[in-house]
Amino acid sequence: MPHPTRPRIGVISPMTLVVPDVDEAFQELWPEAIVGHTVDEMIYLDYIGKDRVYTPAIHDRVTSLVAQNAKGNPDAMLFTGSVFGEPVERIRPQHKVPLLTAFDGLIEAAFKAGNRFGIITTSPWSRDDLVRDLDRYAKAHGLTYTHKDEVRVDARKVILEEKNREKHDLMIGDSATRLLDVDAILLGQFSLGQSAKKVAMIPGRAVLTTTRTAIAKLKSVVGA
Repeated sequence: MPHPTRPRIGVISPMTLVVPDVDEAFQELWPEAIVGHTVDEMIYLDYIGKDRVYTPAIHDRVTSLVAQNAKGNPDAMLFTGSVFGEPVERIRPQHKVPLLTAFDGLIEAAFKAGNRFGIITTSPWSRDDLVRDLDRYAKAHGLTYTHKDEVRVDARKVILEEKNREKHDLMIGDSATRLLDVDAILLGQFSLGQSAKKVAMIPGRAVLTTTRTAIAKLKSVVGA
């Protein structure tokens, strides 16, 4: 089936705060796309409240969220929650259109930049999931890599409890100052999309966000 002049992209998120960032990035990188959002903040709260266990109930809710978004007949879908990659991957075969996890685009872009990575997240779970997916990608493609990381749980509290975006982003920028001898900084959550503006630009060090790399990947799969 040919794609319409303006492709439809379904975005599923467990945090409302990432929606404006995603929309801003689409306007900059792919303004032709029509973006439809489905948001359920309770699924993230329930997931971390159950000691980070993918219970059958959590899996069913991820399945339901994606199915709801799919009713809008998108050309591709993206689940922005970095900690939900595993259940999203499980249900990919159920959908005819591409369904991306938060890390699909980021990991491809990372290995194009090199093999020494500095990972910044505000959640140890997101860091662990990203490293797991990097390991899996490297093994599948015969690659090796090294990584350093900073997990800024203090910054997560600032953005979620204090609602102070500026302070949060400055804290992420501060972490990047300690990750110098790397080929790429990987900002491993959609909530860090705007934080890239606070990361100093250093020649030879790419700064990659889940948001921008996901849009690039979506453009690629829809175009294909």
